[in-house]
This record gives sequence, structure tokens and C-alpha cells, in this order.
Amino acid sequence: MTTISATNARTKLYDILDEVEKLSKRITITSHGKAKAVLVNPDELEGIEETLEILKDKRAVASIKKSMEEIKAGKIISFKEATGEDL
Repeated sequence: MTTISATNARTKLYDILDEVEKLSKRITITSHGKAKAVLVNPDELEGIEETLEILKDKRAVASIKKSMEEIKAGKIISFKEATGEDL
């Protein structure tokens, strides 16, 4: 993660925004050596928020864990077997 002072961020704001958007970089903005904010690509933030929502749902987490155990045990079926359709 890139770190930049608030003073430098102020003068390079548009360049920083381009890096965040196009390169999906996270950029920490500091003031007096302490992190004050982090700029993150909106799509990445949405993914983080969705992940947090899933992790708050105990049933969803239990289902994911069970599915992972089944995969490890070789208890899998093809897409066609599950849906009757080809990919």
C-alpha cells in the first residue's frame, strides 16, 4: 500500500485518483505521520463490504465451510449434473 502525506496528496490529487481507479491501488493519506484516510477503488470497496456482509451471516459462513469440506472430501458434481445444462 502506498502512503502519502496530506500535503502531497493535495497537490497530486488527480494523479492519486487515477492510480486508485486504474491500478486499484490503496493509498493511505497521513497527517503528522499518522494515517488519516485510505483511498480505495469503489469496486474493491464494494467487494470488501459484500464480504463483510457474508461473514456476518452465520448460516452463510457455516454453508461455505460445509461446502469446502465436501470439496476436500471429493463430494462434487458437475455443473451439468447439478443443473441439467451444459456450460
